Amino acid sequence: MGAATDPPLLRALDRIDEMRVFRWSLAISLALTVAAALATDSVFQVDEYFQVVGFASLKLGLTPARDLPWEHAERIRPWLQPGSYAVLARGLGTVGVTDPFILLRAWRLASGLAAWGALATLLVAVRAWLPSARWRRFAYLSLALPYFVPYLAARLSSESASTTFLVLALAALLPLAPVGDGKSGGEASRVRLLAAGAALGFAFAFRYQTGLAVAGLVLWVLVHRRDRWRALGSLAAGMAVPLALGIVVDAWGYGTFEVVPWRYFDANLLQGRVAAYGRSPLPAYLWFMAGLFPPFGVALLLGLLLFWWRFPGHLLTWATLPFVVVHGLIGHKEIRFLFPILPAATLCVVLLLAAPPAPRGWERFTTRAMGFLWLGRATWAVDTVAVLLLCLLPSSDNLELQRFFYRHAAEPARWVALADPRDFHGGVVPFLLPQPMPPLEVVTDAAGLEATLAAGPGPVMVTARHPLPPGAEAVLERYGARVFTSLPAWLARVNLFHWLDRADMTYAWRVRESPLPDGS
Repeated sequence: MGAATDPPLLRALDRIDEMRVFRWSLAISLALTVAAALATDSVFQVDEYFQVVGFASLKLGLTPARDLPWEHAERIRPWLQPGSYAVLARGLGTVGVTDPFILLRAWRLASGLAAWGALATLLVAVRAWLPSARWRRFAYLSLALPYFVPYLAARLSSESASTTFLVLALAALLPLAPVGDGKSGGEASRVRLLAAGAALGFAFAFRYQTGLAVAGLVLWVLVHRRDRWRALGSLAAGMAVPLALGIVVDAWGYGTFEVVPWRYFDANLLQGRVAAYGRSPLPAYLWFMAGLFPPFGVALLLGLLLFWWRFPGHLLTWATLPFVVVHGLIGHKEIRFLFPILPAATLCVVLLLAAPPAPRGWERFTTRAMGFLWLGRATWAVDTVAVLLLCLLPSSDNLELQRFFYRHAAEPARWVALADPRDFHGGVVPFLLPQPMPPLEVVTDAAGLEATLAAGPGPVMVTARHPLPPGAEAVLERYGARVFTSLPAWLARVNLFHWLDRADMTYAWRVRESPLPDGS
């Protein structure tokens, strides 16, 4: 890019000392990650609860096995992540911390800090790897500050945990790769290769699908390195420890020895059980990624496609291309499955913008379009707003009603539910339930609510979800007062296109005295 046509963001970065950009990128990312861990109870996808938190809760004696999803009975989920959360919870329990909502925050904080540590390691590696100070500054900003980075770091998902270790592996392996295309790079010590192997092993052990990226990186070493056998031996030695640990922890989790990765492959692919959750056409990930975390998603998609074309022999291509292609061949697709390669995709964007102009006109046009999307003022204005919404405010998809129920269950009141506070996304969540559990009467409409209130005695706590059944709000306003909303109550007055009906806005009402049987 010429100085006269450089985007304002690049020119602004050029005026700032590189170490200041490095330090501030990491400091802001750390602050946002901590905020996201403490402020948001949201899940990006409910598997974060049912396949991670629920498993940890089983080991804490709070959730019976019958309330876990079918994957537990089939023994197809890894135990390293929920097992580590259970160990952390037991440690906190020794100092009196047993509140499940505090434990969730502690788990999110631990996950976020681990992800941030991996990010810091990658930025240090980028400092030594990229020769241009300008593009190093840009890499720090691009890897640390897009709004999805701190938000996903603080999720309790297997994708986030696996991403942490894949980032560590990239940090260790980048010195082996040239900045552009090519078949050789710098040298790597045995310690670095062992560390890379350990990180790859943990990335696989936390989420088996990440094995596609792991296989791509290992094959790249085998094909492109002159010292391939020495490097491969060191990688394998590093991988042996986390893989063996995964087997041991899985045996502890299930109470029996199982080759859990094989059971996962057999159940989901050979038996086809994953297809029960829906199928998407072969190229669906193209529009999935284009719509992901706008406007960054389109730039990441263009970056991956163009990088694969221009640099087919690069380590980043071998890490990402097999991962996307094989996931595309599987009928059931979810955008979260691609989360582990987002840092590598971001590096692809950085390298394309830093590379000499491409020889073909369409390649130059695509690079300019990608740069416009990534470097534009509008993009980073959206990023500023989005990071505040995602990391500092409770999500609309939250556990606030469950938290209210847990906090107030011991009060001397009857509990009546238009919306069951024991339920989260259609499933019971014993981990979050108060002990002892108060009796709970579930009603479905205004007539049932009024009859239950009339049966006495008071006071009564009524839990509900927007939109309330017809007539229910009039009954509640006649007899009680609203004492809790998970989102600001005024939002109900600006329910344009009924968007609030799809949000998780919940209420609690206190009816101090039971109404007379005739409703008077």
